[in-house]
Amino acid sequence: GITSKTLDSNSEFRLVFKDDAIKNDFTKIRILCKRNPYSFDLKVSAGNESKEIDIFNESQDSLTDEIIVKLDSGYSEYKFSIVSRDTLQTSFEIYGLSFESESDRGVLYTSVGINGAGHYSILRENLLPRQLKILNPDAIILDVGANDFYQRGMDIPTFKDNLISIIDLFKK
Repeated sequence: GITSKTLDSNSEFRLVFKDDAIKNDFTKIRILCKRNPYSFDLKVSAGNESKEIDIFNESQDSLTDEIIVKLDSGYSEYKFSIVSRDTLQTSFEIYGLSFESESDRGVLYTSVGINGAGHYSILRENLLPRQLKILNPDAIILDVGANDFYQRGMDIPTFKDNLISIIDLFKK
């Protein structure tokens, strides 16, 4: 539900976790981002490891919004730096990050949308169907909150139609 985009080839961002949040076996980073010839490249640094990723040409099964970065260990701090290697590269657009274990055990929690958004906003997320195929969830939990009717009251037919449309979207 959130996209972050930069046109600055000198941009970077960091993620800092509590020491026990990312255990040593979380060595796989799934990056969902726009991949086209105009995308800046990315450098991922953590601990004494550093990986440079050619966003457009990174070998994958097919050109999707997904890049997988594998590290030797999990860390409490990660730096993501934009790298410009070509004058055609003009931007970097990221949709999300997932820190995962290669052992593929346990629960992987992914959140759709932002705090305060109503269910109708899920229906406007045009990348969601494609990204659901990438994430391939075993289960989806739809949390019904108060944001759809908090200030304007509840329009029951619209609320019901939105929920049915969201469930249909997830089923597809």
